[in-house]
Amino acid sequence: GRGEWSRHARVVRRAGAGVKFEPTTAGRGSAHRVRARRMLARMSVMPQGTGPVPPGPDPSSLRAAVDARLPAALTALASWVEINSFTGNVGGCDQVADALLAAFALPGLGLERRAGVGGGDHVVVTTPAWHTPGARRLLLVGHHDTVFPPGTFTGYRVDPDGVRARGPGVLDMKGGLAVIWAALAALSDLGLLAALPLAL
Repeated sequence: GRGEWSRHARVVRRAGAGVKFEPTTAGRGSAHRVRARRMLARMSVMPQGTGPVPPGPDPSSLRAAVDARLPAALTALASWVEINSFTGNVGGCDQVADALLAAFALPGLGLERRAGVGGGDHVVVTTPAWHTPGARRLLLVGHHDTVFPPGTFTGYRVDPDGVRARGPGVLDMKGGLAVIWAALAALSDLGLLAALPLAL
């Protein structure tokens, strides 16, 4: 993730679509350098798209489509937060994966469930355009587990002012997944999602 890269590598050159990374080793030990080199090696084998960037939607229509999806996004968020998905609670994590698969079953998206190793299952979402050779791809990364064991921090609630919601995962990162869902659902409603080379 971005935070991981900020600890282990820095961008030293940006030219067009090309980005060069090198490890940040000042004041760090050999273990840090090894981690940085491994991350750079993984980055080097990732496909680098060179295709044209498709035109974007009309901003006003996109805003309206997102606004129309917000009530459903908040409803979904509340249901996800009510499920305890502490990392060690594999059953709870898988239950949230079930809910995510149902929510992201949108026109223009393909869904895949991958078995977790020592934890909950993973959900992979792709558009048809993601598989196009040379596409300028957009990768979104998230997680549906939380750090709260059962019984420590539970329930979804909204403050009396109606502005702030509270609960395990409201911010990190079930709330983020709800935002992603609203955006993708809006793009799907406008018929734009399938052509966007995107994966989650």
